[in-house]
Amino acid sequence: MSTQELLWKYAEGQCTPSELAQIEKQLADDPALRKELDQMLEVQSVLVSMEPDVPSMRFTQNVLDALPAIYPSEITEPLVGAIWKKLFWVALGALAAAIFFLPRTSQPTNDLLAPYLEPIASGISNVLGQVPSVTLQYFVLTLLSIALLAILDKLFLKKMKGFFLV
Repeated sequence: MSTQELLWKYAEGQCTPSELAQIEKQLADDPALRKELDQMLEVQSVLVSMEPDVPSMRFTQNVLDALPAIYPSEITEPLVGAIWKKLFWVALGALAAAIFFLPRTSQPTNDLLAPYLEPIASGISNVLGQVPSVTLQYFVLTLLSIALLAILDKLFLKKMKGFFLV
């Protein structure tokens, strides 16, 4: 422990008996250290007599109110444009519709896509055949519910924007 730390412990009255003997010996030998201890005791007495500052009740709100002036917000644009989002959902819907409405014939056709569509269709029917029909119904109902809630959320958000953001 440094002499400064030991002096502060002494000034605060928190020294152990061995530290107390050590610092008193140093104080007797070094008058400059004694002068420094007197200054520390003076500072300590002032610190003890002071009341700690308590921030006001609105301190947090005042800081939050001052932040926009300090850090102005930058206009940001989304990473993915709205048109790409719409294209993604259209493609996903088209893929889902194609999967569920693929022709399930046992005779091969002479199309170029026949070698690719048959394994996909048979794999999908095998997987869907193993899932209970009630589970599929609940899955479809859940997806429809989520889609409906998303649409309603967008509609109400546009209509209620002025109401909530006053």
